[in-house]
Amino acid sequence: MIDGLRHDFHERESNLTAFQKLTSDGVKAEYLEPVFPSYSYQNWYAIAIGLFPESNGFVANRMYDELNNDFFLMALHPNTSHKHWWNKAEPIESR
Repeated sequence: MIDGLRHDFHERESNLTAFQKLTSDGVKAEYLEPVFPSYSYQNWYAIAIGLFPESNGFVANRMYDELNNDFFLMALHPNTSHKHWWNKAEPIESR
């Protein structure tokens, strides 16, 4: 899943050979329905653990946790590794 691109981008832009390689050698879904709200982390996390945002706790790419007085930023940021963000991160295969 590549953020910010149309579903048919790899077909419309035939000069981008890396996308052709991804399509031919990688995994491609015939149909995908994003979660709501449709932000990067919410979709990646929903795919990884099999829970919707209201159940997995990830509701935006940037969040504030009032209880822990902490910010989550969707970048390589020290705060993203704080354990309280990942409390509900049980991988789908472990259930």
